[in-house]
Amino acid sequence: MAPKLIGSGGVCWPWPFNAVLVAAVFWVGFELGQARVTAVAQPEISTLQKACSDAFAEVAVLQKDLASLRQESAVLERSRQIEREANRSLQEQLKQAQDERLSLIKESSYLKRLIREGDKGAVHVHDMRVTPGKGPRTFRYSFTVTQLIQDFGNPGGGSR
Repeated sequence: MAPKLIGSGGVCWPWPFNAVLVAAVFWVGFELGQARVTAVAQPEISTLQKACSDAFAEVAVLQKDLASLRQESAVLERSRQIEREANRSLQEQLKQAQDERLSLIKESSYLKRLIREGDKGAVHVHDMRVTPGKGPRTFRYSFTVTQLIQDFGNPGGGSR
């Protein structure tokens, strides 16, 4: 037999009915509390939702900026590689030009020692003639070179 509760008027209520009554009271209290909490917190919730949507929009903008910066970085890195290669090539060309200049200076110095004014060098150049050639930037020349050797006199010769 089920236990019975006795009400204030002497009425007995079965325990399942009392359990349903207690559950209904708790449910009504919960709904009223939830409605009140929702009404109080609704402005804060909408503020937080707006802040969240603003943050997502800012993340999207920052992702676009990041992609743009990555692309710019790749372009700058390639530009830097090209610049390094150009500098290396120019340095190589400069070294070759300096080497060629040094070679020409040595050759010129040697020739200057061979040919000195006043018959003080090893050879003497005279009767030099330069005339225009048949093509552009071409010339014809002729000269006489005399080797100056001590104790043998001044032998002479010509070349055309």
